[in-house]
Amino acid sequence: MKKMMMMVAAVAVAGVMVAEQARAMAAVPSLLMGTRSMNVSGALSDNGDDFVVSLQGAYGYFFQDFMQAGAFAGIQLIGSDYTMFSGGVFGEYNVDLGSQLVPYVGGSVGLLWVDTERDSDTAIEASGYGGARYFFVDYAAIGAALVLNVATEDMYNGGEDAIDWTAVLNTSWYF
Repeated sequence: MKKMMMMVAAVAVAGVMVAEQARAMAAVPSLLMGTRSMNVSGALSDNGDDFVVSLQGAYGYFFQDFMQAGAFAGIQLIGSDYTMFSGGVFGEYNVDLGSQLVPYVGGSVGLLWVDTERDSDTAIEASGYGGARYFFVDYAAIGAALVLNVATEDMYNGGEDAIDWTAVLNTSWYF
């Protein structure tokens, strides 16, 4: 009986030590004032009619702990008859939960230019988004967000809509 209690105590102590070591090795997100970030996202798909290539990059600067501002640029190609370029500025707030998972919300405003086989058009685009990032090391994360876009012209879905939404997976690096 005494040996059994000693074994249970030893296993409990070992479990606490392993858990504490895992907690100590966990990534600590680098989202403090003065940090810079680079975000990259992209997609390759087939919409049934054409091959779709979409790439977007952003550069940000944390002007205050957990708050950043920056610029972005993107391109989307759908077959040979549709090209969209976008660029602008964004602001973002990251919610500190004290863990490797960091929720965030943000917004952006910029210009959108679309060239189709029928026409080309320019619009102002505003976006709101929210999501979360998982930091697998102190300086890098993978994330997902839901983005709502609103343009001053019908620019989305083949020029038929002024409002569109997108689910985005991205990678982020902090330095």
